[in-house]
Amino acid sequence: MDLLDDFARVRETFAELGDVGKRLDSSLGEEAPAVAASPTAAYDLPTLSVEVTVRQAARGRGQIVAAACGTDTVVLATSRGFLLRYQWDDYGNEKVLETELFSSRQPDTRIKATFADPTGTHVLICIKTSNNYELQYIHSSWQKARTLGKLKGVAVTAVGWQKQLDSSSSSNGRSSNANDAEELLQVTTGDIILGSEGGALHTTCQDSRSKREGASSLLLDFKDKRKAICSVEQEVLPDGRRVAMLATPNAVYITVGGPGLQAVFSK
Repeated sequence: MDLLDDFARVRETFAELGDVGKRLDSSLGEEAPAVAASPTAAYDLPTLSVEVTVRQAARGRGQIVAAACGTDTVVLATSRGFLLRYQWDDYGNEKVLETELFSSRQPDTRIKATFADPTGTHVLICIKTSNNYELQYIHSSWQKARTLGKLKGVAVTAVGWQKQLDSSSSSNGRSSNANDAEELLQVTTGDIILGSEGGALHTTCQDSRSKREGASSLLLDFKDKRKAICSVEQEVLPDGRRVAMLATPNAVYITVGGPGLQAVFSK
C-alpha cells in the first residue's frame, strides 16, 4: 500500500506542474504592459577624456622624473636638474619658468620628489646627492631655489601643507580675517609638516620675503625605517586646534592639539 500511495502522490505532483505550465503559456501570449520611459534615459553621462596638454614637456632638459600640481600650475622636475613651472591664465595662455637646481655635471645627484602647495605658489624639492639628501624651496616669484640647510639629510617623502591660519600663525598674535590669511599664505608657507623616509616628522616655515632660511624643528621620530611616512595632512579646526593625520606602510595615526604643531605632537 505504501508503494501505491507514493505513486499517487507523484502523479498529483506532475498534474500540478502541468497546470502551472498551462498558466505560464497563456500569460506569455498576452502583451506586456507598457513601461513609461525614464526621463533620464536619454541623458548621456559625460565621459572622461585625456588630452595631451604639453608636448615635449621636458623642453630638452632630460626626462621628467617628478611632478606636482597646484591651482593652474604644474611643476615638473627633470633628470638634468631642472624645475619647470607651467602656468596657465584664464584664457589658456601658457607660461613656463625654468630653474636649474643643480649642475648636470653632478652625475650622482638626482631629484627624488617634488611637492607643491594647493595654490602652486610654494614648491619643495627633495634631492638625493652622492652621499646625502637635501631639500630646496622655491617661491613662484623667485628665479632661483633656496637650499634649506637646517633640513640637510632629511629624505622628505610627504608634506602636509597649512591651508588655513590659526591664532598662532596670525601676524602680531591677532586673529586675521580670510583675506589677510589668504594673502599671508601667498608669501609664507605657514607651519608645514615634513614626513621623512626614516620615519620622522619635522616642521618648517619659509617666508618668501625673507633673505634667510626659516626655522625648522623635529616634531616626532619613530626611529624606525619601517615606519617611513607615506602621507601627511593637517587641518585647522573651528576652535583653533589642529588635527594631523599621517600614514606609514602599516598604520594611520591621527592626533589633535594645538594651537601650534609642537602642541599637537607633544603627547
